[in-house]
Amino acid sequence: MNLIKKILFESMLNEVGEATSSTYKYKVLSYNEDLAKYSFTTDSNLEYRVLFEEDALDMYYTVWEMAFGIINDSKLDTQIVTNKGEIYKVMGTITKILKTFVNDYEQVERIAFKGSDNRRDKLYQQYLSKHLPNNWIAKKDEFENFILIKK
Repeated sequence: MNLIKKILFESMLNEVGEATSSTYKYKVLSYNEDLAKYSFTTDSNLEYRVLFEEDALDMYYTVWEMAFGIINDSKLDTQIVTNKGEIYKVMGTITKILKTFVNDYEQVERIAFKGSDNRRDKLYQQYLSKHLPNNWIAKKDEFENFILIKK
């Protein structure tokens, strides 16, 4: 990555990390012992879903998988790039939902998720690292190629 691109990318990460934008109102769609679903709609009328599903990926801890994306043809699309200029407000809302989830599900110790590409993984990891509760960290697991959020 050339120097100018690197400086611009780091500047974007710092701006995202400031969380100066507001969040969207969200609602809980379902909430039970092994699945939680949340929903919000952006200013451009994109309908987002944020899902947490219990999964035993680790032999020592229960890991919850997190997925988020827009509803496209009645299905969750986690790969689409929207380019609507709403990334800060969307990330703020997803982070707020994540904080609600870990507060409501006190037994949660690990959450794993994967962005659509490495660039987004870095963006999400940087943003979450700045906004998770103090006892939580977001770290890229290079071996498994996902971001692990843990206490």
